[in-house]
Amino acid sequence: MNKKTLRIVAGAVFALNGVLRLITLLSSQGSTTAWSYIWPIAYLLIAVSLFADIPLLTTVGGLIMLISPMRSMIQMGRFIPYLFLNAMSVVLLAAAGLSRRTSNVFGILSAIFFAFYEIVLVFVLNAKLAPMSYLYIALYLVGVILLGIGFSEKGKKVVASSKDDGNDRIERLTKLKELLDKGVLTPEEFEEKKRQLLGQ
Repeated sequence: MNKKTLRIVAGAVFALNGVLRLITLLSSQGSTTAWSYIWPIAYLLIAVSLFADIPLLTTVGGLIMLISPMRSMIQMGRFIPYLFLNAMSVVLLAAAGLSRRTSNVFGILSAIFFAFYEIVLVFVLNAKLAPMSYLYIALYLVGVILLGIGFSEKGKKVVASSKDDGNDRIERLTKLKELLDKGVLTPEEFEEKKRQLLGQ
């Protein structure tokens, strides 16, 4: 799968997560505040960043999501470790949009921190998650890993450098042949230099 396809799949995953969260919020019987819409809006913004290949919008979306755990810690008036895990996951997601060379690392680290956050919630704090929450968690984990890989440009640079090496060899071989034709090099010298150049 190429990078563009990965970005589109990741964008679809974030869009689905955002839309499902919006539907859940709009159909809930309880009272929802404007703060409840932070996550779906951020997810939809990240989806747009992936579809349009604009990593900086992912950073903006991540910073919007950061509002939620930070707001919770401020309201509680103290540092809360499990919310810190959530905040770190979001910060790493935001960082994935800043550098294409390290986006894959930040994407994977974001997924790891988010997984730890959910593990602490469920197994340590015994939080009862709604059935839809497990889908949101799975979508986030898949989406953030695909996002990191989709924005990464490591593969492109390797291909470009190997292409440049090939062009450079052709130019040098051409110059060697010219030197042979002009009589500057003997056929034996030409063959020796050609073998060296081709690494034989």
